[in-house]
This record gives sequence, C-alpha cells and structure tokens, in this order.
Amino acid sequence: MKYFCSALLAGFLVLRAHSAVTVGVTTLAITNQTEFLIAADALTAAAGTERDAVQVRAVVTWTNDATLAANATTEYQVRLLGGGTAVSILNESGIAGTVYRFTNSVSVPGTFGGGVLARTNFFSLKPNGQLNPFTNFTAQLILLEGAKKLDTQETTNRQFWHFTNIISGDAAFNVLGELETNGWQKTFAIETVPGQETLQISNRIHLYRFDDFNGARVAADIPVRLTW
Repeated sequence: MKYFCSALLAGFLVLRAHSAVTVGVTTLAITNQTEFLIAADALTAAAGTERDAVQVRAVVTWTNDATLAANATTEYQVRLLGGGTAVSILNESGIAGTVYRFTNSVSVPGTFGGGVLARTNFFSLKPNGQLNPFTNFTAQLILLEGAKKLDTQETTNRQFWHFTNIISGDAAFNVLGELETNGWQKTFAIETVPGQETLQISNRIHLYRFDDFNGARVAADIPVRLTW
C-alpha cells in the first residue's frame, strides 16, 4: 500500500515513499574485436587473451518515479543463439547449459537525485562445443523480476572461426576454411583434340590456422582436397 508523508520545505512538499521502479535494456552488443574464438586463451591470464568466449556488454537502466530512493534487484538470463536456436554454453557455475544467469542489486535514486541509474554489465559466454563458422550467432538478454519478463533484447549477427584445440603442437592440422569464389574457366570439352578433353573450374579458398601457439611462427604445408 502506498502512503504519503509531508515535510515543511518552503511550504508543504509531498514525498511518495513507495516507488515504482522500471528497468530496461539500453544497449546490448557482442564486443569481440575479431571473428576468432580461441579456446586456448583460457590457459593464460595475459592481457588480450580473452578470445575463448563470446563477450557481451549490456547497459541496463532503472527509472524511479518516486521522490525517495528505492532498492531494486534484477535477474538477467543471457543466451547464445545460433540461427535462432540456443547454443550450449558454460553457465555462471561453469556447468554446461543454455542459460547464463546474473543478478544486479542496486539503489535507484529518487527524483531528487535524478531518478535514473544505469549500469554496464559484461558477460563471457563460453561455448560448450565448436561453433559453426557459417552460422549467424546472436546474444539474447532477458530481464526478469521473479518470473515476469520485463524486457528482451538481441544483438546483431556475428560469425566466428572457433578453434577448440588447447594443446600446442598436437597432431591435428587445426585449420578452418571457406570457399570464397568459384567459376567456370572453360565450359567446353572436345575428346578428339589433345589438351581440350576436360572442363576447367577455378576456385579461391581461404584457410585459417591456429596451431603450435607456444612455438615460433612458421609456415606449414596443409593438404586440401576439393570435391565436385
């Protein structure tokens, strides 16, 4: 129940003691600076080695329309979606699941103090398995008050080259690739003319490799097979 009190301050001023605090997502973004996810980054705490997770930044704003400050607790649920489907990630306890949970407990100033509070939250969503480089991924944030959904936001699409190897110099080639272009170079074949018996197709491929990360950078021969 709401109640009111009066104070003498250049006359009578009515203060609303019980507030209505609302909360919403101001901005939500995936902040990885490159399209590479490197699982081996989890093995070191060196600066710039946070590429083992999808990094998410969420700015949340609380608004208090009452005169007095009020406390608010907001629960977040964060998911990594691949093509619209929840992807298995490690949750806040390091256990495989599809939801990462987090809670903010804040004091929102009353209208005398501006009535608005913004807080920036950072989430690291570690995939539990290799992400498909040709799938569009988004991060989804749901604000909850108990079991009531208040606001749902989703980031723009991102794609990732995800290297899951964590042993330097292991037997695998640890290469990912994509076919960039292909086209006909010669669209006819003449069996009776030497050198003209075949059709010709040109292809351009792009390979990415993350391997031997504890050693010196050296070139390596990688076998590639194309099939039609």
